[in-house]
Amino acid sequence: MVRITSDKAAELLFAGIPHFDFKKGIGPTGDPELSANLGKEGTLLGTVCYGLGRPVEHGKLHMYAEIFIKETVQGLGLGRELLCNLIDYTQARAADKLEFYALEAGTYAWLRMGFLPTREDFGFLKEHLNEQKQILDLTPAETEIVDAICLSKKPEAVRMLFGLTSSDNTTSIAWQLLWDTEYYLQLNLKNPESMRIFSEYTGWKDRERNIISQRWVDAISKIQQEGRQK
Repeated sequence: MVRITSDKAAELLFAGIPHFDFKKGIGPTGDPELSANLGKEGTLLGTVCYGLGRPVEHGKLHMYAEIFIKETVQGLGLGRELLCNLIDYTQARAADKLEFYALEAGTYAWLRMGFLPTREDFGFLKEHLNEQKQILDLTPAETEIVDAICLSKKPEAVRMLFGLTSSDNTTSIAWQLLWDTEYYLQLNLKNPESMRIFSEYTGWKDRERNIISQRWVDAISKIQQEGRQK
């Protein structure tokens, strides 16, 4: 694991992203942890927390992160922009994996970005899929896909959910299958397929770095405007 100063960490994590109350502390594992509020003083867009994770296979360490974006400014791509910076930072730390804890509606979104459930939580996820299969009105083809995932021992099998839609093509069956669940996911930065999916979904490779995004400026203006109207 490469050591990085707090200033360098802030430069990598918040390139083009307004932030305040940047702090360096100790995380739940007893290892260094970084946290900050997103936005400007008096205008909170969200929060981020980032640090060393627990030991994984082969005795290596990985990074973990928590991101919260205020509901009123979700959908502007702020979380995606921050996540790309987190990947840059994870690579700079010479870590192989980045881990998140996914909740409810976010569980399918993380899969679409190339993240996969940990091997341990893949077992819990399969149990949940089996339960949901009994509740939802699935077609035989959809049931076959869920059964194939549940029989697999490889977390990559969840990618068979990509593209599943309901009969009216308006609501993702995959999203419904994963609703009301939570589990740990990891993005393996050394896996070409995972990084290909991540880059295609987020535009990570092609984005401009170190330029303040207009999205962040617009989000701050939106919250300030809401404050004046109250």
